[in-house]
Amino acid sequence: MYSALLLPALAAIISLGVDLGRVQLAKGELQRAVDAAALYASHGASDGTAVTKAQAAAAENLVDGSALSLQAGDIQLITWANGTYTVGGSSPNGVRITGYRTSSRNNAVRLTFGSVIGRNTCDVTATSIGVYASGKPPFGVVGITAAMLQNNTIRVDSYQSDSGAYGGSNIKTNGAVATNGGITMTGGVTISQDIYMLSGQSITANGSPSYGSRQTLSASLSYPNVTSYPGGSTNLGNVNSGTNLGSGSTNTNYYCNGINLNSGQILNINGPVTLYINGNCTLNGTVNTLNNKPSNLKIRMMSGSGVNISGTTVYADIYAPQSPANLNNNMNLYGRIICGQLSVSGSGYIHYDESLPALEYGTAQGPPSSGGSGSGARLAR
Repeated sequence: MYSALLLPALAAIISLGVDLGRVQLAKGELQRAVDAAALYASHGASDGTAVTKAQAAAAENLVDGSALSLQAGDIQLITWANGTYTVGGSSPNGVRITGYRTSSRNNAVRLTFGSVIGRNTCDVTATSIGVYASGKPPFGVVGITAAMLQNNTIRVDSYQSDSGAYGGSNIKTNGAVATNGGITMTGGVTISQDIYMLSGQSITANGSPSYGSRQTLSASLSYPNVTSYPGGSTNLGNVNSGTNLGSGSTNTNYYCNGINLNSGQILNINGPVTLYINGNCTLNGTVNTLNNKPSNLKIRMMSGSGVNISGTTVYADIYAPQSPANLNNNMNLYGRIICGQLSVSGSGYIHYDESLPALEYGTAQGPPSSGGSGSGARLAR
């Protein structure tokens, strides 16, 4: 008799526990989504792109199984100073973002068992503040162990893809090169900003290379290896021909054992894509990245195999801390490259995209030059 009386009560408690777990999971997902949106949007606090950046970052994050959608009113420009902030300001340097999964927006977290007591949904909200520190942008061109720029015309500079195509007033001078080792420059080398190296390392220069000045790193550059790819990634096996990847506005993750795109073959990136590669990455054919935005093609190398780009134009964000990268033969790279050893030869051009968000691996590293502080986005609260 006691068991018969207790079982319904125990079942109700367990059922409510399931709903509570779902709500707490959704709350955590929502907080991570608005954190990501705030970090990315803070890069656009001063140039009018904060709303579009926040909405794009939010759409890449799932909350209770569906992408987070932010309205323009959920995103406020702020001025952060002395540990506090005010909304607005003549020179905003951050954003305050609130994410909603509520009944008023018809997207509240649904309860499976709560309806028994008349509660079908639960409202969840989360707030995040992102601030972009002033100063120089994070490094966009890094050869961790060494950098060699040699033979013919080689140029490193920057632009902002959010402001349009590279050219004219959108050719900027934040194209710094950083390395823990030595740097070799021969021929017509132009680095539009400074070179960052550890103390004691040497510069080998032949011809008349042009660069700002040599700066000393206050600590060794350190970038963590990529050791895994997200669950649910589409496995491409070995990619030895042209193909189509991505669709829509939400990021799609892919994994492959290697990619070998030869001359005449075409790789179409039709939506935001993150491509995890556990082997060689050779791009000699045509790479069409959606809207020519480097943020739409993220290449994440998972091994020490090489990155080879020759005779083509690539819009991509390449993260390959274990890999040697060989860029040559009239190659154009728009975006960012972090690699083990960087080698550019036979005419090559690297245009760092200042609009790219901070790297998702470790702490974003800005140039720690004498007396200066690197820039980058951070969460303030």
